[in-house]
Amino acid sequence: MEQFESAPGSIGEKYNLLKQRVDNLSRDLEQARTDAELNLEDRIWDVRIQNLEAALQAAQEDLDAFQTRHGHTEEQPLEKSEEVETAA
Repeated sequence: MEQFESAPGSIGEKYNLLKQRVDNLSRDLEQARTDAELNLEDRIWDVRIQNLEAALQAAQEDLDAFQTRHGHTEEQPLEKSEEVETAA
């Protein structure tokens, strides 16, 4: 999460990046599970799914910690006032 805290941009932009990461990993995990069902004999899917589950859990923990720290519980519109707060 430190990479998002120190990245340039408003709190809303940072939140949106974290949320997008969680959403993308969730989608990738579901696709991997679907692909694994079609290729039951291919053990590589087990490893891929385990890696995606671990990455998704870490991303969700980062998002939860960010929400706790900044009080954001849903996607935030990007506003100039947030940019000023971040710069200050």
